[in-house]
Amino acid sequence: MRRSKAIEKEIEELRDEAERIGSDNNFLREQIEYLKSDHYKERLAKDKLNLKNPGEQVVVVQPGGKSADTSEDRRESENFEEESYKEEISNFKKWLRYFFN
Repeated sequence: MRRSKAIEKEIEELRDEAERIGSDNNFLREQIEYLKSDHYKERLAKDKLNLKNPGEQVVVVQPGGKSADTSEDRRESENFEEESYKEEISNFKKWLRYFFN
């Protein structure tokens, strides 16, 4: 009697393990299919090789960078651009004003 319970328990453990292995195999098959897909290849080319599709615009967001321009920032930038065109000043002075004004 004890022997049959031990055998049944071992059979149950082996079935559980077989089910787990089957589940792992399905997951790995899905991963392999994804890695073979055009979507993955495109994403990899964009991320690692810095490629882009024709007509696509790339935006680089750096961590810790300045947030989106506020309306005040835009106004200051527009005023700076208008002043730069009104006056004939050197490019060097334009940059100085841009960064330090």
